[in-house]
Amino acid sequence: MKLYYSPLSVYSAKPRIAMFEKAIAHETRLVNWTPATGWIKPEELARLNPKAQIPVLVDGEAAVYDSTIIFEYLDERVPKPALFPTGVAERARCRMLEDLGDKLLAPNLGVLVREVLLKPDASTRDAAAVAQTKAS
Repeated sequence: MKLYYSPLSVYSAKPRIAMFEKAIAHETRLVNWTPATGWIKPEELARLNPKAQIPVLVDGEAAVYDSTIIFEYLDERVPKPALFPTGVAERARCRMLEDLGDKLLAPNLGVLVREVLLKPDASTRDAAAVAQTKAS
């Protein structure tokens, strides 16, 4: 298996955690971002994911994109240890919490990554965006 990811992508964390928890051997393909160039995407990324976004998991002939779908794919592909609860209602609750994280938390984390991690000099940050994110 090969995982296209970036440590700056909050969505890349889910498949990386799943692979760690399941001890899945894999190679990685780092997709870099720099302030000068933005995302430096490998040519094959658009072929693997029509949205040309990370993360993308390649498992043989299968190319799987979207962090949630990759997470579920890995849980089905390597069943032990299971990452989802066994009960139907518990699995639904887990999926709803994960969806809330994607819809509510991830956009705010993206702002903080952009404004705090990538701009170590506080004078270059968008203070209003950071304040609004902290308040949400």
